[in-house]
Amino acid sequence: MRTALAGLAPSLLTLGALALTVTIAPADSQGEETPPRDELGRELRALFAAEPDLITDALHRAEAARIAAAEAPLAAEIREDRARIAVLSERLFAAAPLGFGAADPEARVTLFTAAGCAACQRAERALRAMAERLPDLRVDLRPARDTLADRLSLEIAAEHGTETALTFRAAIPEGRAGDAVVLARVMAGLGLPETLMQNVRNAAEHAEIAEFTLIMSTLNLDVLPSYVLPDMMFRGEMPDIVLARYLGTAPE
Repeated sequence: MRTALAGLAPSLLTLGALALTVTIAPADSQGEETPPRDELGRELRALFAAEPDLITDALHRAEAARIAAAEAPLAAEIREDRARIAVLSERLFAAAPLGFGAADPEARVTLFTAAGCAACQRAERALRAMAERLPDLRVDLRPARDTLADRLSLEIAAEHGTETALTFRAAIPEGRAGDAVVLARVMAGLGLPETLMQNVRNAAEHAEIAEFTLIMSTLNLDVLPSYVLPDMMFRGEMPDIVLARYLGTAPE
């Protein structure tokens, strides 16, 4: 009976509300008989007594329809985002000089970032901590601003390893990504040679940064940091716990 009546639940819910308002008129002082109950109301009350889940199911379907209607305008944008990610996935998720985490990952995230950006530095630290906790996660950082510090971090990664490059990035003061004096001081503190500075300053454009700046634009990402997962993107800094849930790696 429940299956046969499931499609009638929304209208039954309305009728049920009316049925529940049906009352029995009291006998008057002359002892007249009480008028008979409304037949429809009586049948509906019997139905809802026998099938109480009809009302609950109707409410659930109504809420699902409301959510679907609210999300409908975003559906096309989500499809377009996923299509762009699919086209660019080979480059987006290729192992990067500033990458860390699992060698054969279950979950991946690419972070578009920039040196000397406070929100970016927080995002980088959070992702490093997350990768240490979650053995199936791989993170790749993609500098998206052609600053001296970002060039240096890629050069340091190539010459001295990812960990040294990440330590260098974390030590850069906010807003000082182009200050050669400050960067030289940070490098000296890490024991890095001054020649690295000359190596990156001579080029007119850093090819890898230029490539990922273009990719970021193609993905319509206009905020740093921005995160790209295989099937979604996030603009702006994300809380650690929220990102972990989207990656499917959050603890229960």
